[in-house]
Amino acid sequence: MPVIANAGVETLATWAKKLGPDHKIEANVVEILNQANEIIPDAGWIEGNMETGHQYSVRTGLPPAYYAAINQFVPVGISTSFPLVEQTAQLKAYTQVAKDLAEIGGMGNVATYRASEARAQLEAFDQEFAKTAIYGSSSNPAQFPGFFTRFNTTENNPNPANNSTNVLDAGGTGSTNASILLVDWSPRTVSFFYPKGSKAGIEHKDLGEQSAQSINYGTGAGQSTDASPSLMQVYREYWSWKHGLAIMDWRYVVRIANIDVPSLLAKNGCDILDLLIRAIHHIPNLRAGRPAIYMNRTVFEMFDIQMRDAVQKGGQLKYEVVDGVEIPVFRGIPVRLVDQMLLTEARVI
Repeated sequence: MPVIANAGVETLATWAKKLGPDHKIEANVVEILNQANEIIPDAGWIEGNMETGHQYSVRTGLPPAYYAAINQFVPVGISTSFPLVEQTAQLKAYTQVAKDLAEIGGMGNVATYRASEARAQLEAFDQEFAKTAIYGSSSNPAQFPGFFTRFNTTENNPNPANNSTNVLDAGGTGSTNASILLVDWSPRTVSFFYPKGSKAGIEHKDLGEQSAQSINYGTGAGQSTDASPSLMQVYREYWSWKHGLAIMDWRYVVRIANIDVPSLLAKNGCDILDLLIRAIHHIPNLRAGRPAIYMNRTVFEMFDIQMRDAVQKGGQLKYEVVDGVEIPVFRGIPVRLVDQMLLTEARVI
């Protein structure tokens, strides 16, 4: 069985199953998201320990150890650590449909019509979450910093970050690069989180029938330029999703950066298999959590072709069944698609 089957990592789906009957809507929302974005079924989720985020400490030093003779005093030592706080971000949206339009064909069609509109909004949530998880800005207080924002220098940089050893350089030099992400999810390594005391996943409120207002200005000859309200009856809903990303141990994240896409498509680019093997060996202990590999469709396509061509390296890409779904795996680690991962990344130095 692939490593994804490991226990101990809570996902949005498992959180939703623990909710009571009054949270039935949230459970349905989670299932819809699972169909659209493959980072969500794998990602670990924890409840934050703050109402506005999640605080944890990173070990910065170990206590000393001494060889001592019999009856010899030994100095007392302590470890050192540094506290970090991850901030919560919140996606919000309203959806509404015109009452007259929704009721065409009778009241029995209202729920179906509203559900169709809700799916479009959930897809937008899904895509925005995936984009932010990868590229979220550290300078935008409304977002949370994503994986590639944090893993943004290589060890060859004159001023490398601490985690630069886990940013592998695939050699691309222009601005048509892609990346691959390897994450080992667990509550002590890497997790998304939701604020303390809040609900896991998307919160939904049916605001029912309301009067929507539009402001119109007269434009014809002799018409007033004063604003005048126009009203229409609508069915309105409110959607909210509070979340953040906590990378408590950066050693359990590896980014393969600078994959030159044109060269890759021409089949004279980097060796994805070699890079993935290197990435796997950068993780201290794959059994610490549940690892997963993320890439966009173009990179996955060429990865599959390289696996087919490299018979001496293991033959074709393997597929295994997890929870009734057949998924591709590389050395027991599931390979997941994230369409929000770009083909136009600038070179990471």
